Amino acid sequence: MGMLVMREPTRSFQMKTLPTALRIFITVLACMLTISIAQAYSCAYVVKGPTYINSDFIAVLNERNFTVTVIDDSAVAGTNFSLYDLLLVGDGNLLNPANIPVNRMPTVIANTYHTDTWGWADEVGSIVSNQPLQGQNQVLNSITQVCLLLLIS
Repeated sequence: MGMLVMREPTRSFQMKTLPTALRIFITVLACMLTISIAQAYSCAYVVKGPTYINSDFIAVLNERNFTVTVIDDSAVAGTNFSLYDLLLVGDGNLLNPANIPVNRMPTVIANTYHTDTWGWADEVGSIVSNQPLQGQNQVLNSITQVCLLLLIS
């Protein structure tokens, strides 16, 4: 004769069995995680030409959730830079540096040719050393008078 076994019904997890404060916390946490994972940024990378593209810049920006659009300097005049969250200007003697909005949006300049055009520096120099260089920013009297001092240790 067969034996009848009775099992207790399994309880599935239900949000309504949790206290209200814990339900709110879990909901907010899930929303924050979804937003932070989905948060993506865009970067316009202005270059002199294809041979001036630095793949290391692109790799670092991609790791930080940036989609990088490479823009040849001949296309700068027709580019709507307001579509981008960040502007990266690569090295090279660009055709129309005054058309690049470096002072109107968050910008990283890796260009040694046009810092005077953009008002970022009067001169650009380089130092060679077999020891690590140390840099120091020093503010003189106001926020507009900044002097970058390179100290060799």
